[in-house]
Amino acid sequence: NLLFPNQPQQPNSRFSVSPSGDLTITAVQRADAGYYICQALTVAGSILAKAQLEVTD
Repeated sequence: NLLFPNQPQQPNSRFSVSPSGDLTITAVQRADAGYYICQALTVAGSILAKAQLEVTD
């Protein structure tokens, strides 16, 4: 799924992105574990950042 800063949160969605680009996941579940990728695009180019989320009890 694609999420963008300043985009209204979808109804019943636990995922949101702040205007500064922070990803927030509410009520984290085991199924949320995995890799998340952020891509920034400008006229000068683009950059990717990848993070792994591990969910433990």
